[in-house]
Amino acid sequence: MVSKIIKVDEKILQLKKELDKVSNQQDKLQVLLKLATTLCSIKGEECLTYANEALKLGRDLQARKEVCVAQRIIAHAYTTLNEYDQALLYNNTAYKAFTEEFDDKFELFHTLYNYSKIYHFSGDIPNGRKYSKMMMDLSEKIEDVSFLLRACATVALHAFRQGNYPEAKLSIIKGLARDDESGTNSHAILYNAVGIVYSSQDIYETSITYYNKAIEVWKNLGLIEYYGGYVYNNIGNIHNKTGYLEEAYASFNLALSYFEKNDDKRNIALVNSNLGKNQLEDKNPEASLPFFNKSLSIAESLSDKYQISITCLHIASALYEMKEPHKKIKEYLDRALLLSNEVKNKEVSKEAFDLYTQLHLEEEDLPKAMAYQKQFIDVKEQMLSKDVKDIQQNHDALIQQIDDLFNENKELKIRLKNIEQKLEKFFPE
Repeated sequence: MVSKIIKVDEKILQLKKELDKVSNQQDKLQVLLKLATTLCSIKGEECLTYANEALKLGRDLQARKEVCVAQRIIAHAYTTLNEYDQALLYNNTAYKAFTEEFDDKFELFHTLYNYSKIYHFSGDIPNGRKYSKMMMDLSEKIEDVSFLLRACATVALHAFRQGNYPEAKLSIIKGLARDDESGTNSHAILYNAVGIVYSSQDIYETSITYYNKAIEVWKNLGLIEYYGGYVYNNIGNIHNKTGYLEEAYASFNLALSYFEKNDDKRNIALVNSNLGKNQLEDKNPEASLPFFNKSLSIAESLSDKYQISITCLHIASALYEMKEPHKKIKEYLDRALLLSNEVKNKEVSKEAFDLYTQLHLEEEDLPKAMAYQKQFIDVKEQMLSKDVKDIQQNHDALIQQIDDLFNENKELKIRLKNIEQKLEKFFPE
């Protein structure tokens, strides 16, 4: 009873053939939009070609809603290409239309998703988190479970980036409770987020299990060459944490090969930073610097404040290990701290304050060392803020609700299986 999975390249080919054959202009517009939608997350430049054609045709046909859909798709394509100003320009227009002119929850959800990605990728995590929460609220009103799974993954990743691990964990648990294992791209995105959150809690076996589930879905969908970099980079992080440095290096390089093939500059910067961390873990700070410098250069070209703050912190750590002058180390620490405060990345702020403490202890400046140590402790406490404590207090009740959902899903699956078995007796293949 499971529908056949059509791999993405096959789907693109089918739509291109359909586009060549279609004669009616209204039908052509719909095919152009479907083709652009299929391409927007994986082939930004090619997507823009078809989306702009759809935009022009929609205007010619005075098809107002289709024009707004094309603008939303163009925004997604520009986000894929790391061109965030252009993405915002088109997405603002689409958002206005889908909040004021058209009651279309599907399109509004994808417009919110664009915002969450634009701000997430450009390092504005607070704004990204705001839109991810709007996605979550809207997903509850859409019957298709893939929307909820995508929202849960997005909320979890924003919470994770801000060091709010309880909220991240609750979001992925909520998603898993509704997981129908139908193997869509949203399922794989959720599994990847689950892996990230569990890895952050040092629950590595569970993390690897979900990374492998993501890999399996992306392979089935023919999307592994476009999404494989994410999961292999994350597996590399686990190897790095657990001391399997050669395996980590191999995983990072595999991830890098995917990202370079897709010219994904933002993630090329990310993986180079992780390769630098790999060399630091291997007690080779000199070898780490070329990776960090490449990461920093790319992140600066993209104005990715989040990645810049992380990489500056890593460079400071490498220079400290190399016993470079404190003045040089502090230049990078100052920049890391400034940007981490701007994007509200408490993890970087915490580590920066810790390194400042070490520097001032070595300089025998005890008052400054104590001041930075106090800031280090304060940030740790902020990471268990009132909001997070509230989440923890409600944790048991939420877990019980989620367990109930799991049991309901389990019972439903058993009933569906029994029905399928009965149907097979009456309608054998």
